[in-house]
Amino acid sequence: MAGDEFRLVRDSRWQRALLRAALAMTLLAAVALGYWLGGRTAELDREYLASVERIRVSQATVIARLNRELIDARLAQSVDQQAAQSLRNVVSDLRNDVEGLKEEVVFYKSLMAPSTLTKGLQIADFQVLGVEEGSEFAFQLLLTQAQVRRDWVKGTVTLAVRGALQGAGGEGQKVLSFADLDGQAAYPLKFRFRYFQNLAGRIRLPEGFAPEAVLVTATPSGSGAEVLERSFPWPQPAG
Repeated sequence: MAGDEFRLVRDSRWQRALLRAALAMTLLAAVALGYWLGGRTAELDREYLASVERIRVSQATVIARLNRELIDARLAQSVDQQAAQSLRNVVSDLRNDVEGLKEEVVFYKSLMAPSTLTKGLQIADFQVLGVEEGSEFAFQLLLTQAQVRRDWVKGTVTLAVRGALQGAGGEGQKVLSFADLDGQAAYPLKFRFRYFQNLAGRIRLPEGFAPEAVLVTATPSGSGAEVLERSFPWPQPAG
């Protein structure tokens, strides 16, 4: 057998088996890693969504609280403004009441302790109380008597209104007697009192007549009695 050559042939079946095993383990590890990464990603997603939801709920809570505080602040401001306006109205009413009381005190003092300048019958005041219907006006006239010793005084009062009458012929100054106007009082007005008396009535002015002043004439009864005259401006509408 001299001269024969021998060769060692390595069996590769084991190598292939080891290679397959290594590949299988690598694949298994990759699958496991992918599964772990997938689970971790889902967990991170859930945590992220939970965090976003918590932030949203927190923001919604803060916004709701701020809205309530804003509504409360506006309500408090409105209440404060209403209270302040109400207080201003009360103060204004009280001031008007005080001024009215002062005028009444002066009035009654003049009656109880007349000065030398205001003795005798006086045409104290004339007021237009308001429009009741169309051009119908209510009025009130105050007469007083200031004497140390007061006797009854009586007589009559006539009234007239001066103003501008607009018509087809143009404007013109007119003096209209209350007796010629459509009213509910008998003219002349009669008075009889010791201290003071209010005379009231209503008149209807003609259409197109713009009143400017009221002329009052008081004529006491008795010989030698002094006739009194006084004019009062017609009140202008507010605004």
